[in-house]
Amino acid sequence: MKKIIYFLVLVIPFLTFSQKTENEKEFFKQKDKLFLGYIAAGFNATQIDGDRYAGFNNLGANFGVGAFVTYTEKFSNSLEITYSMRGARSSFNHKPSHPRFISFQMDYIEVPLLFNYHDFKVAIFHLGFSYSNVIRTKFLVKDKASILIPHYKWNIDMVVGFTFLIKKHWGINFKYNYSILNNLIRHDINGNKLARKTFFSQSQGSKASSSSNGVLNWYHNVLSFRAMYIF
Repeated sequence: MKKIIYFLVLVIPFLTFSQKTENEKEFFKQKDKLFLGYIAAGFNATQIDGDRYAGFNNLGANFGVGAFVTYTEKFSNSLEITYSMRGARSSFNHKPSHPRFISFQMDYIEVPLLFNYHDFKVAIFHLGFSYSNVIRTKFLVKDKASILIPHYKWNIDMVVGFTFLIKKHWGINFKYNYSILNNLIRHDINGNKLARKTFFSQSQGSKASSSSNGVLNWYHNVLSFRAMYIF
């Protein structure tokens, strides 16, 4: 996490001073273009809140295609289809032979719907929600064997972010996703399925489920860093 913070401290001032002038971003103000498409690609730094292992140690790809609906000069909506690799690792320094090594890999297709404010002197600011559906999972504990952890196939995320426009069609996008719903399927001591918790309705200190090997509720915590081309 400290490395990511250092990266932002170094990169954000550079992006701010290297941005083009407002006049060079006029393509976002073209009244004859209601839709502006884009492609974005980069990486995620992720962790799972509730798995007992802290740190954004898991890295994965993030890429997608989308479109802005520019209905005013300052405001727009955007819709995207994204492939996002999420999960958690015990540590970058832990080798697979380490007795405490864990790796939870969960790949999702996401559909974020965002509300955007365009400040052409600074950045495009994003706020919204994203529907996510898991398409691939791989869980390893102590490198002995793959294990099955019961989990829900879909979730809704809160999303905030911003995009620096550094050239006429190019931008650097930073985005933060957090799960609203618990990702684990939990049961009580009698084997009855428990109601699905939300981030707002329960604390991380609640009792663990008997069906998830003693781990707590899981919430994906995702930082995304991407290059964006807008056309």
